[in-house]
Amino acid sequence: MVRKQINKILLTTNSLALGGMERSVVNLAKMLNEEGVQVKIFLISSDENCFNLPEGINVYSGKRESKHRFFVIFSLLKLRKFTKKFNPDFVLSYSGRISSFVFLSLLGVNNNVIPFHRANPDITYDKYIRFLNKLIFPRCKALVVQTEIAKRKFYKRYGNKNIIVLPNIARQLILNVNVNREKIILNVSRFVDGKGLDTLIKIFSKLENSEWKLYIIGDGELKNKLIQLIDDLSLNNRVILKGYINDVDYYLSISSIFAFTSRSEGYPNSLLEAMCAGLACISFDCPTGPAEMLKDGVNGYLIPLDDINLYIERLEKLINDENLRNSFGNEAKKIKDINSPGFIGRKLLHELTNMK
Repeated sequence: MVRKQINKILLTTNSLALGGMERSVVNLAKMLNEEGVQVKIFLISSDENCFNLPEGINVYSGKRESKHRFFVIFSLLKLRKFTKKFNPDFVLSYSGRISSFVFLSLLGVNNNVIPFHRANPDITYDKYIRFLNKLIFPRCKALVVQTEIAKRKFYKRYGNKNIIVLPNIARQLILNVNVNREKIILNVSRFVDGKGLDTLIKIFSKLENSEWKLYIIGDGELKNKLIQLIDDLSLNNRVILKGYINDVDYYLSISSIFAFTSRSEGYPNSLLEAMCAGLACISFDCPTGPAEMLKDGVNGYLIPLDDINLYIERLEKLINDENLRNSFGNEAKKIKDINSPGFIGRKLLHELTNMK
């Protein structure tokens, strides 16, 4: 019944570079496609696509060959033309930074633009973007956020009465069940400010047990600084920067602990995947996301932000207690139930159907 009512959906985002928000776009596109909805993705700022998408999900880009100061305007004009031709039931716009521009560019063409805000609700944008969001977001049929905290903050800020809480979809992991978990602490992240990777490396340097290794999967602008920090702490043989790799699931299979040190998140994909893989997880209680995923002492450890000493203490405890790691991992896997594609898909399509 739902599939007959919602036939076509357009997803817009800046790019499909490797990152958490981009994975969210791809996972949502796959889920909608599996539900029988025709899905297309339009990239506003780039033609970069680092993901393999199933047949039937097409990606389009508004990027001009010769980029200049007004390229976003031209891209939005192409979006308007494309949307008019595709005529989707809804346009789901990822990013609080560009959603108001998408809304304005589609006036008179499609009034069903729904912003998806996938970052920390307290993130600060430029003054003119904050002004536009305050003007536009209350006029949208709905806003989609990832956590109950974000919902409360967005209602107070924008007054939109239809705010949908939709956490990230847990993708289907391909875990290697024939390998044993090793003495590996894992982190998957972009090497950028806010992810706390320098803090994680310093924490690791304080651990008493020297048999464990820290694997960090990712890349980014801070790579050279992290390499220098690892060298300064004489951890070259124990802290391994793996770079961007396709087979993250293999490392989720062989690692024993997932250590998360972000200072700001929306609803972190990497933590979600680690929990689904059954790793014992430890995370700072950063705004927002981890507090709605981890129950401290039940399915992982949730550490007050900046409490380095407690983080080290709890991480040492996980290292030294295999039974505790197994207990946390088994409880963590239960998060799959509320983040499964089917559960998220039914909720989203139900909400959209009621708005149509």
